[in-house]
Amino acid sequence: MLSRAVIDPSIAEALSLVGHEALTWGRVYDIIEFVGGPSSIKKSGFASERKAAHVKRTANHYRHLGNPGKYPLPPNPPTLADARVFAIDLMTKWIVERISGSQ
Repeated sequence: MLSRAVIDPSIAEALSLVGHEALTWGRVYDIIEFVGGPSSIKKSGFASERKAAHVKRTANHYRHLGNPGKYPLPPNPPTLADARVFAIDLMTKWIVERISGSQ
């Protein structure tokens, strides 16, 4: 994967989004957007649109804590730990598809 990152800027960007440290809500949100958002995630078969939108809405709430009324939490929001697992799984699927699709 790292050797592909050298020749594929999109994979390099994907790996930089994941980073070396635990994901924050902001990076969870950015990963969902990087992959194309909930509808693209569904079209790719990576996860359901509903699940992706639910995690994204939760992440968006925590990104905008200064204005919680404008960005309310959805019912039964995922924990940050669950959102991290979702985002890493999403990014892994995206990278695998990118690598296998370009061979």
